[in-house]
Amino acid sequence: MIDNTKAIIVFKQNNESLSAANLSNAQELINRQTETLNAISEITAQKFIFYSDYIEREDVMEFDNWVKMPQYGNTFSAKLKDAFHIIKSGDYKKTVFINSLTQNLSASILEDAFNRLDTNDVVLGVDSNNNCYLLGFTQFNSEFFNEKTWDLAPNPKDIEAEADKLGFSVSKLSQTPALV
Repeated sequence: MIDNTKAIIVFKQNNESLSAANLSNAQELINRQTETLNAISEITAQKFIFYSDYIEREDVMEFDNWVKMPQYGNTFSAKLKDAFHIIKSGDYKKTVFINSLTQNLSASILEDAFNRLDTNDVVLGVDSNNNCYLLGFTQFNSEFFNEKTWDLAPNPKDIEAEADKLGFSVSKLSQTPALV
């Protein structure tokens, strides 16, 4: 059963793109994405998967009840802004972004993020390298993404500064999975 008050945004690299990049660890990254997506699939929220290059019709995993979309934008922050903007049009009270390359993500971490959004406007999951692997909002504000130059993940300091400027409360998760 899907909880229609919660949404999860996932950015997924197309498997073909990872393999074509001739990365020595391409298969490891594909496996990591699969593990992350398995953890997400345990959550009773509407799930949106945004593919990096094109929508994979024959994906390795079955994504029943997942909304599949391509990523739009020239930069990571523009793509993330677009994804949150699309989700904003729904009736979701809580929306969480996860990078599919997050290592050691569990369903309990995601549930903790959604629970923290009961009493906070923003939730951040930051790993030991100060990379943001999770970003959640109760309300979308494009100011969080304007003029940002993030490469692969939101910058936690940018998010906290923008939240402070807008008067939004922020909670940081204590669990620390790692982002590639």
